[in-house]
Amino acid sequence: MSDEQSNIAIVQDLYASLSKGDTAHVQEALLDDQVLLQVSGSHHSHAREHTGSQDTASYVPFVQSLASDVTIEPETIAAAGDQVFAVLHIQGHRTDAPSRALDVREVQVFTLANGKITQVTNYSGDQQAKDEFFA
Repeated sequence: MSDEQSNIAIVQDLYASLSKGDTAHVQEALLDDQVLLQVSGSHHSHAREHTGSQDTASYVPFVQSLASDVTIEPETIAAAGDQVFAVLHIQGHRTDAPSRALDVREVQVFTLANGKITQVTNYSGDQQAKDEFFA
């Protein structure tokens, strides 16, 4: 298996583990201890840099606590060298305001080293919709 194929498998494992709620596996097996997660946006509390495996691994459960029926569906995953790119379709409804829905596409760019994710950067296809949903 090539390095690019191995890196894609790690990112696929990340999404599969998060969909099952297995943040322990994500934190212990997939994330570098000093991983950096950059979340775009300006009007919600999680739009910031998350540093370290624990803070990064807790990001998705935090989002899921704010919203119900959250789905993060990878549509395309590709690699170039030590970077993996994932196009995601993200949907959900606010638990405190069910009429507020989110339906956006986002790109996540991963950097990997030594079989671990060292950096993740999110790029939203509709930042305004994402900001309004999480505000």
